[in-house]
Amino acid sequence: MERLIIAATISFGVGAFGYVLYRFFLVPILHFRHLRKRILSAVSAYSGKPEQQQDLRKLAAALSDCHDLELPVWYRLSLKKKGILPLDAAADLQTLANTRQADHIRKRTAAILKALGNG
Repeated sequence: MERLIIAATISFGVGAFGYVLYRFFLVPILHFRHLRKRILSAVSAYSGKPEQQQDLRKLAAALSDCHDLELPVWYRLSLKKKGILPLDAAADLQTLANTRQADHIRKRTAAILKALGNG
């Protein structure tokens, strides 16, 4: 009976630890990576249409929220060390959503790609 209690306690501890790792580390990181891919595809297909502008604004807000509210501090520091600056990319996304000139669109697109580590 004592072995059963020890086994159940260890099993519960390992399960709780796995849940914490999954919920507070893996899910936010995977969400950030998915959001980053969506932003990169939206920026590459951007042509200045009003519905695209609205999508860019939503993506910028989602990126800021993900960075500030979801990502663990150690991952934010890791991104900064790699030169990936999500808040700069979000600011550039907002600016790109309000830009209509082709030359400015290219400059903002390059700035976003660089801030997200693809430029």
